[in-house]
This record gives sequence, C-alpha cells and structure tokens, in this order.
Amino acid sequence: MHRLPTADVACSTLPTADHARRWRQRNGLERREQPRHVLPEAQARILRWLGPFSDGLREAWDVPRDLSLPGIAEGLGLVRSALHVPLNLLEEEGLVVVRSAHVIDGGRRRRSVHHLTEEGRRVLETLELPAEPAVTQGPWFGQHDPVGPAYGRESDVAALHQVLLDHNTAAITGLAGVGKSTVARCLADAWRNEGGTVRWATMDPYSALSDLASILDETGVHVDDQSAAAWLQHRPDSELIVIDGCENMHAIHAENIWAASVGQANGARWLLVGRAPLRTPETVPKHVLNPLEDDAAMHLLGDVEDADAVLSRLGGHPLALRLYRPGSTLPESDDDIEGFVTRAVLSNLTEGESGALDELALLPFALSGDDLRNTELVGDLDERALLQWWSTGGLQLHALVRHVRLETMEGAQRHAAITQGIAHWSESESTLAPLLVMHHRIMAAEGGVAEAAAAVMAANNDGLGRLSAVLEDALARVPEEREALLGVAADVAVQRGEVERARGYLDAMAAPDAIAQAALLRLEGRTEEAEGLLLDAVQSSNALRPRIALITARIEDRLPEQNDDVGELLAHLDAMNPATIPVHERRSAVVASGLLKFRVLVLAGRFDEAVELLADLASTDALSSQAVTDLRWRHAISDDPLAPKLMEDLDEHLNGRDDLSAIALRMSLLERTVHEGHEDAHMAATRLTLPEGDSLPVRRLLARHATALARLTEGTSKRSKLLHAAALHRQAGSMRAAKALLNEAEASRGR
Repeated sequence: MHRLPTADVACSTLPTADHARRWRQRNGLERREQPRHVLPEAQARILRWLGPFSDGLREAWDVPRDLSLPGIAEGLGLVRSALHVPLNLLEEEGLVVVRSAHVIDGGRRRRSVHHLTEEGRRVLETLELPAEPAVTQGPWFGQHDPVGPAYGRESDVAALHQVLLDHNTAAITGLAGVGKSTVARCLADAWRNEGGTVRWATMDPYSALSDLASILDETGVHVDDQSAAAWLQHRPDSELIVIDGCENMHAIHAENIWAASVGQANGARWLLVGRAPLRTPETVPKHVLNPLEDDAAMHLLGDVEDADAVLSRLGGHPLALRLYRPGSTLPESDDDIEGFVTRAVLSNLTEGESGALDELALLPFALSGDDLRNTELVGDLDERALLQWWSTGGLQLHALVRHVRLETMEGAQRHAAITQGIAHWSESESTLAPLLVMHHRIMAAEGGVAEAAAAVMAANNDGLGRLSAVLEDALARVPEEREALLGVAADVAVQRGEVERARGYLDAMAAPDAIAQAALLRLEGRTEEAEGLLLDAVQSSNALRPRIALITARIEDRLPEQNDDVGELLAHLDAMNPATIPVHERRSAVVASGLLKFRVLVLAGRFDEAVELLADLASTDALSSQAVTDLRWRHAISDDPLAPKLMEDLDEHLNGRDDLSAIALRMSLLERTVHEGHEDAHMAATRLTLPEGDSLPVRRLLARHATALARLTEGTSKRSKLLHAAALHRQAGSMRAAKALLNEAEASRGR
C-alpha cells in the first residue's frame, strides 16, 4: 500500500524534480549561504518566480498568465496589493520590464505582463543555491489546480494523510473559498513526491462517472459508466484519485460515482473535495477545513495598511483576503463573508464587468476566456481576483463569487444574461456551443431543447454523460417539451448502454419516440421493425433526428465490403434541407449531416469529394483539431497504399490513445489488412486493445473485431468463430452484418 510521508508535507504542483526546485526558489523556501547579491526577500522571490520563463517570451504575442500580476500573486501565495511596491522597485532598478501581451485563454484584450531583463537575470544568477537532492515525482493525470503555496495548513494535510492511511476514501469540506482545493493539492503533491500517481478531475453540474474517468485517464474517452467503473476498479493502491467540486454532483449520476469511489475495499485512494454541506455516504470520514490562523492569514495578506483590522473583520478566509483591496468596506463580523463579497467587491464593478460576471456565473463549467461573449473583460475580472484558472486550460468564477452572484441576481438581470448567452453560443464555433445553448435554453424555459439535444448527439457520440444530466434538468424545467425530451433521453440512454433507463423513459411517453424505440428494437434483433419506424418518421417530418438515426444505423450495420446502398444514403443526406431546421439548430445540423456524408463518401470510394467536404467542415471550427485529424486518417486508411509507413504513422498519430475514435481507426486499418490478406493482419488483430462497457459503440467494435478474427481463421474452427461474430453483431443491433456472416459460416461448412 502506498504511504504518504509522515514528516513535513511539500506543496508543489510541478511535475519534475527540476520544477520542484524552481518552486522552492520562487517561494523563498531555499536556504542560501552567503549570497553575492543582496535583495529584499520580497523582490528576490519575484525574480525567482520569473526566472524559469524564457527570454524569448519578451517578444511573444501569447504568454502564460503566470507572468501577469494575478499569476505572480497566486504563485507566491500573496494578495496582489502586496506586490505593487516590490514590483515597482524592480522595474525602477531595471531588473524587470512591463509590457502588454495577450494572455493565453485570457480573452482578446492585451494585459500587463512582467519579464526579467538581462540585468535581472544576471542578478538572479548571483542568488546561488546549494545542491539539493533530486525528488523523483510520480505522474499527474487530469486537471491541474492553480499553483501557489499553502501557509498554515500543515495540520490539515497531516490529518487527511492519516485518514487516507486508515481508510480508502476521505472527504474535505468547508466554506467556499476556504482553501479546500489548495489542501487537496498539497496532499496530492506529497503523494507524488513519494513516487505515487495522482489523478485529478473537477466535477461540474453535469459530470457523469464516464466524464470524470475520461479526464482521469487522459488517454481516451469513456462512453458509459460501466466501462468507466471497470477502469477505475483496476487502479492500483499507488494512485490517489482526487475529485474536486463534489457539491456539484448531479442526482442522476450520484449512485454510480459513489459506488466507484466509496464502494471499493482495495485499490486507489480517493480524496473527495466539496463545499459544505457535502452529502457523502456515511462511511466516508470528513475533514472540515476552517479559516486560517492569524499568522498564516497575515502572511497571505502581506504588508498592507491596517492589516490587523482587516484580519479581525475577514478572519482567516483565504479568498476573502485575496479579494480585499485597500479601501474596501469591511464586514461587521468574520461570519459575513458573503455580505463582504456583495457589498465590497461586486458592488464596485463597472457595468461591463458586471455583465461579464453574469455571463460567467451562468456557465456550468470552465471555458477558455477567448470563447466568451465578454472576452475583452476577462483581464479586468482577473485583476479583481474573481477568477479561478486551470493550468490545463479554461477559467471560471471562484465558487464563492459564483454562489453570491447567483443568489443576488435580479430576475430581469438574469433573463437578460440568459438571452445574451443563447444568442452568443448559437453563433459560437466552440465545440461545446451546442451543449451550452441547451443549458441556457433550459434556464430560460424556452423551446427547441429536444432538437438541440439531437444536434449535440449528432456532433459527438463519444461521451454523452453530460447530455443525459442536461436532459434530466430539461425534463424538470421545460414541461411543454416533455414528450420530445423523453425520446431524446431514451436515445441517449440506449447509446450509453443503459437499457433499463431507456425503457423507463419510453414507458413514460404517451407515444414512444421512434428513434429510441428503433434503437431498442435493433438491440433485440428486430431490425426490420426498427427500419420501418425510422422510415415512417422520416416521411412524416422534416426533423433532424430521424434522418440522422436512419443514416447512422445504416452506416453502422455493415461489413467492410457491404457498400451497395451508398447511393440511397447520399439521397437521404441530400434531402436534409437546412432551411426546414430552426435557425438555432441549423449550424449543428449542417455539421452533423456533413460528418455523415463524409463517412458515406469514403465508403463509396469517392475520396476526392470526401477531401473537399472535410476541408469545408474544418473551416467551420465546429470540430476539434483532433477530430479533424482523425477524419483525415479515416480517409487515409481507406485510400492510401497499405504499406508499413501508413501503419507506423497511424501509431504515431494516436500516440497511445485508447478512446473509441482511436480504437475505431485501428479497427478500420485491421479490417483493411484482413480484406487484402496483408501479412501483418494477424499481429494487428492480437495487438488491438478492446474497450470495456455495454454501450452500442462498444458492442459494435467488439463485433467488428470478432469478424476480423474469424476471417483470419483457417480450418474447422472458422465456422464457429463466424457464428460468434454474427451473434455479437446481433447484440449490437447490426442484423444486416449478422445475416451476411451467417451466410459466410454456412458457405464454410465442410471446408
């Protein structure tokens, strides 16, 4: 069993021993013997912080937030006002230069950033450090919580350390902004310093277990909770899994998440972090995090005027201390932190900043500042210490600030922000835009949510956990669309392998949804009935969902050589008239139909047309760069010469990925090697790692792999393997492929 150190616990978020040394330099924790250049410690710490950043960044357009005042303050664990004097002195002495640059993920407006000058780097080099033993740190997977030291939390870290030694699971809870994530990060750093592995995911209001596992895994996407749970169960006891933001857990996903984290007697240790009151199973020991003691709080506050008075009113609440600005109105007691945020912080915002705050308060998860409607005001909010940034990308309001804003937002103000959000995300090219349109429409209780959900499904079928939670909220808030929403929810449940949940949704409908019902019929082997339902739905409506469902089912239900129906599929696609689709869904519908058409063109061998279509899709920015590259590889696997270089280049592109898209690409290459009798077919079949789970996409991949193995088999066992592959295709709802394999098995009898 992995054990944490029992002595002092380091608190570093950087992944190498060299970075750990730099972290100690930045934060003044090193011990210097007879430095040749004497600087006040406040200035020396700033130089050490800026030192690891290359001189080339002085001319760069995009720079890390770590070079801005907020980034330096967070990294050194100080309030921003404590840095003004030492930074000004460093600038006057020519050791630091200030300029304007674009901060990565920080909106389009340029901001002030700081760099070492040549003289500053020369002075930094005179601050010699003794040799220190290297620290072999374990890996960190998933999200990285913001950097910065934690003062005065040694006893909390030690207490949690002991809980994790005695139990497999522990929880940290307390007020918003009190430092829960910081303490969790310190514990995680200590774990890594002992060589252990840390996996960190932050939960948003829609996160499913499959979404969390996809973040924790980093190498692929888990499409259903069953495969996610199986992967998590195999994590060794050398791993620490941290789930932050547990107060956001959606009721529809809670059972699976608790079962995975609390229900395991062995394996990885789990640290659950969430704002009080945190509702966890009774068996989970909780550590309640209190405000900082005065000494630690004073260190955080720094050298500000009337520091004693500030501490007496704000107590040791870390976020409140960071939000404090000289001249702010202080609360009457340290119990009134929310009132302080309202009266002293939010009431002083400009009209533009207030609008930007409203936009962020309504968002369910972190996003790049470049994608926001009020992108030019991101820097202003950051200067006021209102934002939490993630080193793996994205920003959001601090939980305390978001909570206060939502509680105090007036009805008309809220409605205006929601309306603006719908308009913005309807035009946005972000891959998350369709889901965010749904989120805002649900808050507005407006129509069109069901069709928007269908567009989300069409654009991305890899991970639908978030969508299932969004739909559950929509069912509660948009009753006028209940029938349509139940149908989409049932469809999502089928795709995620949640058959009983799908049946529950269908049973609740007055007239069961044709698309979801057809998917269930396919799983039961009743393909002709399923096809008939979809054809009737297509003929009776111009809606997007029936056509996409019909075409997708046809594409999936085939063996590699079964391409005689591509003309009919293209006709269905051409019949999808964007003018008949509501404006707010039109862009998603065009992208979805384009993706399907690309697949059909590749099936038909019309590769030039496929290349032109892919260029059009890529120009919309509706697909991630990885998705576009995967599509290019789908084309290459079908069209390029089957040579060793193609296989080597595909391995290099996938680079260890094991998400469904990556496995599907490897499967397509395997099928081609089998079809052409390539000498490497057997090796490719045995090396292919198959996914776990019971979702439809996973079932189809398993059936395709079994087909390849059967066709590689010689002798008397070939027939039994073909029959096994046919059975797997039936379980995946692919009856056309199953029938073809049954015929192939019959033809092989007696060979």
